[in-house]
Amino acid sequence: FVESYNNTTTTTATIDNVMITGGTPPIPLVDSGDMSDIPQQQAKVKVYPNPTNGALMLDFSELIGKQVKVQVFNAQGQLVEWMKLDEARELEQLDLSPYSEGVYWIRVQAEGMTPVTEKIFKTESVIRP
Repeated sequence: FVESYNNTTTTTATIDNVMITGGTPPIPLVDSGDMSDIPQQQAKVKVYPNPTNGALMLDFSELIGKQVKVQVFNAQGQLVEWMKLDEARELEQLDLSPYSEGVYWIRVQAEGMTPVTEKIFKTESVIRP
């Protein structure tokens, strides 16, 4: 059920049995737990290689020592992998090899910072120049 109002018209629509596919999946809100500081700046992280055949490196050089949450979402918006680091190191590895080819979103949330989301392509074979 959807209802829209403007100055001259009210529009109402009722929709049943609808499936929407494609597009960017919504990233669910995450309970911030003990990371309740007000975000001040966006977390900076480098994720490579992209595309990948599974092994990803997360460069947290600007987040060293901070508490960090990493979440991986598939193209349907489902959480497929996550990790919580009490103190981030410069480099962390993330293994996507158990998952099928496709698009994934890596969401990184560091204490006191706005989360950042990176789009990753997973393929079975990666061609490099």
